[in-house]
Amino acid sequence: MDDVSILEEILVCSERFERLVSGFYNALSKMVGDQLLRVIFKWISAETLNHAELMKDLLNFLKLPYVEVDCSFVIGEPWVTITSLMKTLETDSINSETFKKILSDLQRLEGLVGEETYGKLLYPAVSGLLKEVGEELRDQKELEVISVVLREVTMEEEFHEKLVNLINKLI
Repeated sequence: MDDVSILEEILVCSERFERLVSGFYNALSKMVGDQLLRVIFKWISAETLNHAELMKDLLNFLKLPYVEVDCSFVIGEPWVTITSLMKTLETDSINSETFKKILSDLQRLEGLVGEETYGKLLYPAVSGLLKEVGEELRDQKELEVISVVLREVTMEEEFHEKLVNLINKLI
């Protein structure tokens, strides 16, 4: 598999993953009784959806196709975790024990996403691949801007983790 194909898969799977996570937070915001938690979860959902849109826009900007790929393989454990979390919301309501379990899983998910998946794997890989294949795709200065934006997304993911940790301490 060449570098451009790897870049395509990473961006496609990042976009799909962020949409899953956004949908989860949005659904969770509608199920919790606490108004502050609703606001926070809805905000995380909106910010995460922005990350998904960024990935989609980067694919278009770089003139890369939206390829069909097994994102559970590319993303790994975070994909499995969010898929499992989505299933917990299929009931009409969540009790306090289930909510605590969800928060615990979210802590793990956000830690994996912020630090491991994005901070150490996906975004550095994208930045590195952009540098390698960049000249055949876009101007190098444009690619540097993309790398800066991706680092910002990583910091936002780390902030989501901090918020979930704080919420877990409140509950």
